[in-house]
Amino acid sequence: MKSSTVILFNSFLIFFLIAYLSIAIGKSKKDLSSFQWQKRILIFNSVNNQKGSRERNKKIEAWIKINWCQIEERNLIIVNFDAGLNSIYEFPQDVNKNQGVWLIGYDGFVKDYSENLDLLERVMRIIDRMPMRLNEIENKISTCKKVQGFE
Repeated sequence: MKSSTVILFNSFLIFFLIAYLSIAIGKSKKDLSSFQWQKRILIFNSVNNQKGSRERNKKIEAWIKINWCQIEERNLIIVNFDAGLNSIYEFPQDVNKNQGVWLIGYDGFVKDYSENLDLLERVMRIIDRMPMRLNEIENKISTCKKVQGFE
């Protein structure tokens, strides 16, 4: 009788430990809303088994490399998800899990979206028209070279 009680107790203990760890691990991911009013965010989400995803990732990496100065100057962080998954960040609830690129403003709202990489061609222009960015431009001289478009 004692051994079955011990087994039952251990089973409950293990169950609750697993449940607690699952919740703790899920909560340990950062919420992108923590960047609100501090950073602009460019979210990339690739869908698994999507044809050309390797090519797409190479284009994204090239764009980041070419535009690194402009990205930093615009206080923009890049967050990449694979089918809504990222080891550091939680996927935002207000963004669907389709493939695409989202620009999130300081206020935490989606400013633009494209299913493909078209947003990369206009993201700097969009940011440069934002009221807070206009203030940033007025108060700081750019040290970046202008880069035209993205191919």
